[in-house]
Amino acid sequence: MKLYTILLDKIEYYATRGEIVHENKITGGGGGGSSIKGAVIGGVIAGEAGAIIGSRKKLDPIKSELIAHDNRETFLNFFDDNNIKNSMFLISMIIASLMN
Repeated sequence: MKLYTILLDKIEYYATRGEIVHENKITGGGGGGSSIKGAVIGGVIAGEAGAIIGSRKKLDPIKSELIAHDNRETFLNFFDDNNIKNSMFLISMIIASLMN
């Protein structure tokens, strides 16, 4: 990888396109239902009501994760020290690391 220093007065123009798209990924919430083993144990300990309560399985917790998909890109035209025109194409990952 080569590191460039580009002076502002050497930039001819730049254009940025794309966007950051957010996705909400939801997982979990499964489980539930009935367990025969739990019903038998609950019935032995607390009768019919214990059988009903003991038969219920625990639910998996519901989790939400916000995922950002960054598809921004920048096209840059600039002149080097020898006044030769150059072009550079930057993807969002590189832009974000330069900003930090």
